[in-house]
Amino acid sequence: MSEAQYGKYRIVHGDVRLEDPTYGQVERNAYVAEVIELANFRLSEQGCDDLRPLQMVPARADDDYFHFLHIGSSNTAAGQNGAFHFGLQRRDPKLPPEEVAERLAQAATTYLSRRDEIVIQANEVFSEISQYEWPEGFIIHEVAALMDCSEKPRFSAELSMLEFDLVESRTRRTGHNVRSLLQNLERAAEMHERRLAALAEKLEAGCDLFIEETAKHLLDYYDLTVEKVLEVLNGTHWMDIYDERDDAKYTVATVHLQDGTLMADMRDGSSSWELRGDTFVLADSVSLPETVRHGLCGQPLSRLLRTGNMLEHLTIESLDSQEGETRYIELAIPKSAVVLEKGTRLSNAA
Repeated sequence: MSEAQYGKYRIVHGDVRLEDPTYGQVERNAYVAEVIELANFRLSEQGCDDLRPLQMVPARADDDYFHFLHIGSSNTAAGQNGAFHFGLQRRDPKLPPEEVAERLAQAATTYLSRRDEIVIQANEVFSEISQYEWPEGFIIHEVAALMDCSEKPRFSAELSMLEFDLVESRTRRTGHNVRSLLQNLERAAEMHERRLAALAEKLEAGCDLFIEETAKHLLDYYDLTVEKVLEVLNGTHWMDIYDERDDAKYTVATVHLQDGTLMADMRDGSSSWELRGDTFVLADSVSLPETVRHGLCGQPLSRLLRTGNMLEHLTIESLDSQEGETRYIELAIPKSAVVLEKGTRLSNAA
């Protein structure tokens, strides 16, 4: 493992290292702060004081929290459509802050020259998407104008929905036009509905979360507790595990929280198979007659191959539909309810 990776996997637990999901956050925050400072100065030079001071626009989006964010004007009132937003790559930024600040200033100039027109467009977009019947708790607050150096803005629907940990959070979906925005919102609404069902299941069970047997297997193998995993996750989505031992069983081991359930990814040392959540993936496609494929459904995975661990006892739900060949196998993975120790937090969301 490289020195940089050792920094990323800096939380040591016994003979294994746990990925710190917040690794590099200080540097990322410093980068964003520098961009904002430089951009505020450029806006002042260009007479764009209406948009100063700039700030990060809050959002807690699946997977993107550490990767992308929006910078916007702090002078915009809540619920005001057509607010100025500028997208920024936060993780592993490719451009120096001076160049990003210059691009932001150009986008601001374009925005201000067409603000009245853009606000009208954003109000029309908000009116159109508000006509749809969205699920309970899926609330669209406003539509912002996501600007770059082109004349035409993208539209950013700022909304609240249930996130991966079943906590209601502020997030966003963007689109080049109403149609693409609606498509992205519809996918988010389906996700939200699935999480509503998961939340109802959790409340009925009287637990804090569920854990799949595969994740429990990894935690037992590495002598980890659910509480320790949540402490490291600290409200983020997933965490990799690196085993430094010479006889390490898994070359890939990941735990992730999805819709209130702790799940696992894993791959054996010879890479002959991989588990991705509920999907078992063979290294190479296997030719199977259709009759054999149908006969495997409802049978344990061991009828197809041996894994040397608890996976082979799991039931095959379905196989991928590619005629004559099989590589992806959906497994039925049991889960159990978890009640956390007092004081353990599932999420860091407000």
